[in-house]
Amino acid sequence: MLTRLSGWMPRAVVLIFLVLAALLVMGFQAVEPPATLCEALALLGTVALINMLVGAFVAALVEYWPAWEGLPPKWKRPIIFVFCLVVPLISLLARYALCGAVLNQDTAYVAFVAGLAAFTGSQFAHIKKLPSRY
Repeated sequence: MLTRLSGWMPRAVVLIFLVLAALLVMGFQAVEPPATLCEALALLGTVALINMLVGAFVAALVEYWPAWEGLPPKWKRPIIFVFCLVVPLISLLARYALCGAVLNQDTAYVAFVAGLAAFTGSQFAHIKKLPSRY
């Protein structure tokens, strides 16, 4: 029985942790939980939620794609960078299509900066672990 539980138990723990982390982030930002889809899409454009999604994305890559560990940092970083940019841009496009949000250079710039800030934050968290020489 324990071997059957070992497959879903770590995933359940990670899912519960991610939900608690999202609630904690919203608590520190003094944001109420989203009541509508449009509010949830607007939250996806914030740096804190992008970082959380990137963490979940990388955890899924490590869990389900064994080749991730073997990739050199020069490939891992661009993959994470693209994901950091895609999340807020998809959020902006979804808000434009579903919620009537404004789509112009200012809103695209805000989405780009949020993704760039999320990427920068995720990389500086691990900079001490990088070797000084290759």
